[in-house]
Amino acid sequence: MRYGYMMEETINTYHTEYNDCFWQSLIKKSPLKIGKFSAGNCQIGQKTVHKSRFPANPFGFGVGWEGLSPTQLAITAALGITRAL
Repeated sequence: MRYGYMMEETINTYHTEYNDCFWQSLIKKSPLKIGKFSAGNCQIGQKTVHKSRFPANPFGFGVGWEGLSPTQLAITAALGITRAL
């Protein structure tokens, strides 16, 4: 396999619901008058998507070159030489 990759996708969803939301707003400046309003139930949410790509080598996914034995490195070198010819 020349170009082997493993894809990973993580989706996190956060959701918050508030009951009986109220806020105050300035209705009139002179004379000062503030009104109180109700929005009933309010909802807010956030969704995050994280995508990762991990390259493979001939011995699998998640194995770095530093983790290979000398025999595995020799096999990889021999494969590289045969690809070049």
